[in-house]
Amino acid sequence: MGKKILYALLMVLIAYLGVLFYHNFSLVEERKEVGFQGLAKRKPLLAAEFFLQKMGVRNKPVNALVAFRDTANMHRVSSILIATKRETLNAELTDNLLQWLIAGGNLIVEARYCEDIETESRVNNKQVEDTLTDPDFVFRLLGLCVTNMDSKTIDALGNDDTPLTVQLPDSVRQGKIQVFFPYWEALKQLKTVRNYEQIWKIEDQSGLFLVQYAIGKGRLTVLTTTDIFTNDYIDQYDHARLLLKLLQPSDRETSNLKSRNMQKSVWLIAVDDMPSLWHWLWQNAGYVMASLSLLFLLWLWRAPLRFGPVLDDKPVARRKLLEHIEASAYYRWHYKQLLRLMASVQEDIWEQIQLRHPVIRRENPEHAWALLEDITRIKQAEIKKALTPLKSISEKDFEQTIKTLNTLKNSL
Repeated sequence: MGKKILYALLMVLIAYLGVLFYHNFSLVEERKEVGFQGLAKRKPLLAAEFFLQKMGVRNKPVNALVAFRDTANMHRVSSILIATKRETLNAELTDNLLQWLIAGGNLIVEARYCEDIETESRVNNKQVEDTLTDPDFVFRLLGLCVTNMDSKTIDALGNDDTPLTVQLPDSVRQGKIQVFFPYWEALKQLKTVRNYEQIWKIEDQSGLFLVQYAIGKGRLTVLTTTDIFTNDYIDQYDHARLLLKLLQPSDRETSNLKSRNMQKSVWLIAVDDMPSLWHWLWQNAGYVMASLSLLFLLWLWRAPLRFGPVLDDKPVARRKLLEHIEASAYYRWHYKQLLRLMASVQEDIWEQIQLRHPVIRRENPEHAWALLEDITRIKQAEIKKALTPLKSISEKDFEQTIKTLNTLKNSL
């Protein structure tokens, strides 16, 4: 009968807890921004790749330091988008790129900041060109760089963060598009250069954001930033349409492509640094890496095999914790560290006092001595002597004090 009542009470308790949980907890769905993951995190132009592929434009992500050395393969593509500041390109790679551009290539780049260009020019004036990468070719050809507006100019313009409405060149049916460039940055011409034919530009009262020139048989488009073509911003406004328009060859370039048997393809460059060692080894020593991989797999296959009988697993002899404590105390005793031993014992006694008698305060020792005398029946003088830190102590006094502390601990 008693078990049935107990089971019934348990069921009632479970039912009560279920009702309580139902009325106080609920399943809530929360949306949290985690950013790009996986391939999209490593490749900032991944969305541009998918978009161009869907629009029928063949594209390929490459590394500028590697791709610009292969001039034969480079002259087979029609357009190159460089989404970096090109600070790692040396004179050889820059010359290869300019030869491709003059021969009929379509190049889209962003300008470097004027502060960097000015610093580079000052160093060149000191005739130390042997230790310096050549000046940026965009500045060398067009004298263009990016300048940041000061706060007063931005306030005067009203912090205009609205998109620009621009007319596409050589386009009547497509009409106008909307794009957004950072209003606090604008293209600036620091010096007068050769007068190339200007094809198209995007500007407003804040300044110039995009300009396109005919260089030889090719076309060079300079922007304040190429971030509008990255994964974060390409889906905003008409940035994708602008990218597609910039990559489409003109009638003159189309005939040039046919005459030179070039492909209508695009290189997307978001990296102009040295590739990782692992990637470089697989590209340049693939057979060696494959052989090493097979050897590693063979080693994994042979490593678990056992040679000879199994050794007996003998239990490891471990000492007791008390032995370690005794050895530590003996060490301090032998090397005349009695005060440290005394201090640790006193601290342990005070912790016991605070735990068992919270009314006894260490900050009020006189009151504590009186209360401890009532509790332990030990004289105040002995308690005071045992719990007061000392600067020096003899072995005999140490033994007597330890006995007093032990009696005090057992009497709490």
